[in-house]
Amino acid sequence: ESVRQHLVSGQKIIIVNDYSDQATTDYLRSFSDNNKQVLLIENNENLGYTKSANIGMSSGTADFCILLNSDTIVSKDWALKMFDATMHMPDVGIVGPLSNAAGVQSLPNIRSNGNNTAINIIPNGISNEDIDNFLEKISLANTIPQVPLVHGFCFGIKRDVIEKIGFFDSSNFARYYGEENDYCFRAAAAGFRFTIATNTFVFHRKSRSIDEEERIIHMKEAGLKLRELYGVDRVRTACLQGEQHPILMQIRKQAEEYLSA
Repeated sequence: ESVRQHLVSGQKIIIVNDYSDQATTDYLRSFSDNNKQVLLIENNENLGYTKSANIGMSSGTADFCILLNSDTIVSKDWALKMFDATMHMPDVGIVGPLSNAAGVQSLPNIRSNGNNTAINIIPNGISNEDIDNFLEKISLANTIPQVPLVHGFCFGIKRDVIEKIGFFDSSNFARYYGEENDYCFRAAAAGFRFTIATNTFVFHRKSRSIDEEERIIHMKEAGLKLRELYGVDRVRTACLQGEQHPILMQIRKQAEEYLSA
């Protein structure tokens, strides 16, 4: 609903229904019915995220597409601001927004207790739009942070990247997790860079399409496969560069002051 609310002329929503239950299927059919800006694709069996995302990417023709998880709420001009962030440098191919739960793109904390990434709770009285407006005020117009990885929950991709390296690797990352990191490593090898639209906030409920036990198993398997393909040092270094990026660290600090106040 939030995507449709903020849809502008020329944009299109492609929904991939990965064999959802009947209630969800009925809702999606109603949502897309008689709307020329919405295309509903229905899988005849549950394929998992990676293959479903590939179906979505292959069904679009735009020069810029965004893979968006269903457990998200977007803000005004979110897609335009993400696209704008890729235009500052011609070789930027992938972009993501800031969020409450998106690894190093999270605000204000990137880690919860232990080693898990944080799911930051937004305080009562503060809306997603409030945070989005706050980020617009503090973000530097011509200073776009470059990062080695972009979180897959909201993943903007230029068509040039898809044409050069194809889609997600559905063999090594068949269902969930790891596919976006692998895609970033492959895109980097093809000469593309990645950035964060720091003036854009997209809320993420996180891990709603998979139960906790299965999530842990898939995350572990994906981590092992990434280290196997690219080496432990490269994966660790990429994670640390995002965690310690000075612009992102400054924004996290300012966001913490804003939210706590």
